[in-house]
Amino acid sequence: MNGGPASGRFLCLHCWRSLERADAYFLCAACDDDVERPVWMRRSGGALRRLRDVRRPWWSRLFADEGGGEGPCPRHPGAPFQLFCECGYPLSERAALRGSPLGLGIAGPRSSGKTLLVVTMMHELHGLELAGRPLGAVGLDDTESRFHGLSAGFFDHGDKPFATAPETDEAPRWDGETAPGNFAWTLTVGGARRGAPPALVAVNDLGGETWGLAGHERRARFDRYLGHLGSLIYLLDGSSLAADLGFAVDDAWDASPPPGDRGAAARQWFSRVAERLGRRARRVDLALAVSKADSLWIHDDWEGLRPGGEDDDERQALLERLLRAAQRRDVLIEARQRFRDVRLFAVSSLGFLPEGRDVDGEGHLRRPAHPSGVTEPLLWLLGKRLAAPR
Repeated sequence: MNGGPASGRFLCLHCWRSLERADAYFLCAACDDDVERPVWMRRSGGALRRLRDVRRPWWSRLFADEGGGEGPCPRHPGAPFQLFCECGYPLSERAALRGSPLGLGIAGPRSSGKTLLVVTMMHELHGLELAGRPLGAVGLDDTESRFHGLSAGFFDHGDKPFATAPETDEAPRWDGETAPGNFAWTLTVGGARRGAPPALVAVNDLGGETWGLAGHERRARFDRYLGHLGSLIYLLDGSSLAADLGFAVDDAWDASPPPGDRGAAARQWFSRVAERLGRRARRVDLALAVSKADSLWIHDDWEGLRPGGEDDDERQALLERLLRAAQRRDVLIEARQRFRDVRLFAVSSLGFLPEGRDVDGEGHLRRPAHPSGVTEPLLWLLGKRLAAPR
């Protein structure tokens, strides 16, 4: 989702509603909290409503310059105010929208490594370049503190991220805490043309159960998020893929890696994702990424999957040969029919296949993680969406 002027549409980072400024509720800082509140808090007998419903008396304009400019409150037109979504979430002026969406989804079967990819991908993004220009990423609202908790747990203490809970059937009202899997960053490309707005990238870390829902099972917040989606990373679990190729996967950090299934889970989950998106998929760029690729590139036949090995065309050909050998090329064939553009990647959030000595008695990683290839899908997707700097 692209950043834009404060007078346009806003994105709610809790329920993923997109609403016009005039449809937002507001709370005036100068009003008595017991008298004037947003509609979801109000008592009978007095409340401010949406901005479009406010009718200020003519005389209020005489005081418009008091307190720093004209505000929406009839009683205190110059007072500061806060906008709210109808779910109760306070809207950030930095979350204004303009242009085509850049919502980022990371889909895949259960335990395919979605949360860990979010952690390592966004952690590694800082300090990188896009099209030869420095790329800056700054979180919105409490994204930085919440994301730091995840990344510090993994990189500093070797903690495995908790499994992501399935999406509920109703979008709850904001209770003071942002949904744990909702993150948003403004991305700025250094050297871009003067006046070009930063891009607003929103990530919804959803459990595999949610991505695997049948199309008729509606989830309000999930469906609204998909309406913003412009970029998608779909994970093909490398451990399961390696098992289908006859390789023993001894991962000391994951005691129960997914078994080989001749690609059944990958095909079923991909079918559900495509069904959920429907015709919108034609406007979505798709990165098909083999996760946990460290379990594959340790073998001679697939060593070329490592980032920086083969040249790009050869690596694409090798990845397609891998999917064919592991009975997963059907996903690629259908993806090319349904999505706007498709590219293959191999990633490892750890950078190595953990052995017994790499994990302590409490299940923490002793060996520092060195993510490999995790930013490649994101940089490709960003390059498809962000305007090329002049």
